[in-house]
Amino acid sequence: MKIWSWDPGSNATGIACYTSDQNWLANQFVDPVEAWSFFERNEMDSWDSSPDDIALIEDYRSAGHITSQAKATIEVVGFLKHSLRASGYPFHMRVEQHRLSGNTHADALLIGRGVTNPQSTNWKDARSALAHCITWHRQFVEKR
Repeated sequence: MKIWSWDPGSNATGIACYTSDQNWLANQFVDPVEAWSFFERNEMDSWDSSPDDIALIEDYRSAGHITSQAKATIEVVGFLKHSLRASGYPFHMRVEQHRLSGNTHADALLIGRGVTNPQSTNWKDARSALAHCITWHRQFVEKR
């Protein structure tokens, strides 16, 4: 089973994958189309698909007003939802709080691969996406 996750943002889109045998990858891209291409290259070309595979998208949360950054984030969320729906890939929307318990594990994995500061702007969205994968795996895969 593979769990894909996106953390869309106005400045970057993080993407990660975590498998049932605990292999993983994570990256982030300024252009969400590049993040989608990364998904297509790694999902469609490299790994075997399973009916249990799932994609997660961190949903936009608002403090009640829409800034230009908020609008850009909402557009990325819409792009990802439309692209996944069009590809037939099952997905769930997740709120930010769902990933919090996976942050420490995501930090350890990224540091283990040489990322010196997973919370830096260069890695924070990839870290968030990886944390979503980890918490989903804990909640729904390990409990089977």
